[in-house]
Amino acid sequence: MLDFVASRYAGQREADEFYKKMDDTMNATPDIARISDVVIRNLIHYGTVPSWTRRFTALPSLQGHNLVWLQLLQVDEQKTAQLKLYALGSRVAMADDDSNVVERSRKLFKDAAPFFMKDSGLWIFSRSLVRKGYNGLIDDAALEFAPYDPLEYLSELPLDPSAGIRCAEIFLFLAIDNDVPGDHLCNREAVKDFLNALNSEDGTRKIHAFTVTAGSVVATREKLQEFRGKHLTA
Repeated sequence: MLDFVASRYAGQREADEFYKKMDDTMNATPDIARISDVVIRNLIHYGTVPSWTRRFTALPSLQGHNLVWLQLLQVDEQKTAQLKLYALGSRVAMADDDSNVVERSRKLFKDAAPFFMKDSGLWIFSRSLVRKGYNGLIDDAALEFAPYDPLEYLSELPLDPSAGIRCAEIFLFLAIDNDVPGDHLCNREAVKDFLNALNSEDGTRKIHAFTVTAGSVVATREKLQEFRGKHLTA
């Protein structure tokens, strides 16, 4: 919903003003900020990411490429990464056809990468789904990638920040030329190596589609201990 509203603005300046007002409003009081975090997470899990999947996989130009969905949980106590990635992904609306998808995706990746790659030591867990040589048919696992929540917080009331550690929950979608080792990314190091390879001049040229979004969640220390260092495959 917020993405749609922002898309009605004609230029970058107007979009920047909209997101500044949205951020100020949603963080006016601690209670409003906590509730808005839960609302945005639910919108991302049940709306934004499944919508990406349907829209991107409908593009004929992506057939034959490798498709990768990633979910990262990253310590983000000041919400710096979350706010920047949410804004970047929302401002770069994808066209309903192939026009400029490649160019815009590569620029978005370059702009977004510092916020999820600057310090991968802050990652708590990673999760991935890979579909090699996309043939135009999308399966249930891809559509259900985002609704699954390892933290099991989507239906819970927002935690007070003192109850745990604030994290950015980051979702990435990529359509790429370069190969993915094996049938999937098998651990966190494989995910890091995969993203590092793309975060270069030669690697970026292999990106044919990319988008990103991020929500904010306070995870209990028990959950963080349970998932720290883990990689999950869908």
